[in-house]
Amino acid sequence: MNRIKVLTLAMLAAAVVFTSCKKDEDDPFVTPPSGPTLTLNPESVTGWIGDLVNIDYTIATSSANEIVSIDISTNETQIADMFLSGDELDDNYVDSTFTFIMPAGETGNEWEDGQFFTVTFIATHEVEGTQYTTTKTVEVTYDSPETPLTEEHDGVLFHILGTGQGAWDLVNNAGVSSGGADADKDMIHVTDGEADTFNPVWETGAGNETMYVLADAFDYDNATMEATAAAYAAGTPSSTVTFAEGEVYVAMLRGVDGDYAVIKVGAITMVEFSNEDNMMFTYKK
Repeated sequence: MNRIKVLTLAMLAAAVVFTSCKKDEDDPFVTPPSGPTLTLNPESVTGWIGDLVNIDYTIATSSANEIVSIDISTNETQIADMFLSGDELDDNYVDSTFTFIMPAGETGNEWEDGQFFTVTFIATHEVEGTQYTTTKTVEVTYDSPETPLTEEHDGVLFHILGTGQGAWDLVNNAGVSSGGADADKDMIHVTDGEADTFNPVWETGAGNETMYVLADAFDYDNATMEATAAAYAAGTPSSTVTFAEGEVYVAMLRGVDGDYAVIKVGAITMVEFSNEDNMMFTYKK
């Protein structure tokens, strides 16, 4: 039994070809005139630049026929470091893996999110002197990895008329006293003038420029930079927030595009006959 031999790897077509000489035996014809069985796994791929991609494939035909070739080609000209690995190949069965690294693309024409190229597999076998093919493709789609927000802090906003710090600095992660600079106050408690209530409102300090968007159904626990930016873009930014426990807000800090924080409102504590009421919160950035 002859082994199929590796022949070529063309750059534009990126083709890898196996061939074999014809078997000496004259087995009877038992396969209908169609291509061999070709199985690909996975049938589609999602990844990003630099990812290693493995596509397993098998080709099978009956003992009366002979696999002639497997051509693997792609419309992406920048694929590099391609190679094949697998079991011993024979005339009737191929079990192998096609491996490549997802390229960045040509300079000035780099791959972007949602774009894709295809890898085409063409398996050929010979039936009574006539060759028949089976063709299948794998779609390789670019999907940029998300960036998790891993820096998390706890904060507390006290009643502005109490002895606690009634403002918070989201950049330096600290409370700010009433005498602190307004530009450092990303959150200032706003009183309604009632000593026995905690008005659920905060606003930004003069010249601070931090803006907030209510992010309904936002996944705070798994917050990413991409999801945060999308939530902010989908909302209507405001410098004043009327909050409730459990709500999540996305902030663009100090007017800097791309500098975000995600704030989750925690417990609101009321202290009777006092201005020591406060709101706990956590935030990621």
